[in-house]
Amino acid sequence: MTPMPLNPKVVLLVDKEGTVLDDRNNIGNDVTYVITHYRYVFELESAGVPYSGITDLNMPSAVLASKK
Repeated sequence: MTPMPLNPKVVLLVDKEGTVLDDRNNIGNDVTYVITHYRYVFELESAGVPYSGITDLNMPSAVLASKK
């Protein structure tokens, strides 16, 4: 098994109508892309997928304990 790259990346070339024209990634040839415009399809397809590309900007920052 090939290990996952340190910084996985997927790049999609999409035209103005939303059609994917080309794609590249550093993950592997068996990557599945699911593109949807509907939240319910997104929720169905992403069930069990642990990572999100969206960062919540309203999250409070973590407070790190300092050594004494």
